[in-house]
Amino acid sequence: MIDEIADDLVDLIPAVQYYKDFSRYTSSQVEDFNRLSLLGLIQNSGGQVTYYEYIHGSPPTSIERPKLIYTDETKAEDDIDFGDEAEIDFGSDEIDFGIDDVTTELPDASVIEGCARGEFGLTVFENPISMRDLKGELSELEIFLRFRYSQEANPPPISVYLNALEDKDASISSIKAEKIWDWKKKVGAIQQKLNNEQTKKLLKARAFPGYIDEIVEELEKLQLQENKFYRLAEISAQKQKDSQEAAKKSREQVKLFTNALIYLKENIEKDISKKYGRECNIIGEIYNVLP
Repeated sequence: MIDEIADDLVDLIPAVQYYKDFSRYTSSQVEDFNRLSLLGLIQNSGGQVTYYEYIHGSPPTSIERPKLIYTDETKAEDDIDFGDEAEIDFGSDEIDFGIDDVTTELPDASVIEGCARGEFGLTVFENPISMRDLKGELSELEIFLRFRYSQEANPPPISVYLNALEDKDASISSIKAEKIWDWKKKVGAIQQKLNNEQTKKLLKARAFPGYIDEIVEELEKLQLQENKFYRLAEISAQKQKDSQEAAKKSREQVKLFTNALIYLKENIEKDISKKYGRECNIIGEIYNVLP
């Protein structure tokens, strides 16, 4: 999976180069383009490059991957929200994407004589900090491509005269809107892969041995809850059945008592009529219970 994503990033080398060329073209002050450094590292070294090499600029002499149980210290979402309407201002002398460079301080205990220990021994895809940086660089590239596509696909009328006056390098002028859109779609596909929940879990499981045990434990808890709910459902169904049977017996009892009451009423009326020699009808509260 990591190598597959790394291969996808290699396909973005022309897009990154286009970003660099355009940045140098818009600002003469951009001598050394240091943006998208993590993207460049993966494109040059592959998906197995370590977080140690990303930080120090050189591969470690030895690697000791994490052996402790995984604990998620950050509850915040790794994804960086740049907003759907993010804009880039290319009008000034220098391109400002509003993304500050991040300097990571290293604990001395993590690096001893070139040995990458713990999270420094993870690949840049497995380490949550470098993964955050990678998503940020992809978003930066996507914003740039989106901006350039809108310019190339819908140029203002005056652009015809401006293009005639401008001295653009062939590496910029030869790139058309269709190619920029193709790059943008590739960036979007990679972002979708990295943000996929299954991909996140697989990377954590690969990086932290204890994470699998944590998932198994969680599944066992869910299974116990499932069994409990099934049992409650069975009890509820049995209670419903018992209630239905009790209601049925109650209706039968009511019918029996009603018939007995009717029979008793008729016989009492006959006896009274026979005794007094005239018709007798019992009235009153008895009619409240008779159908």
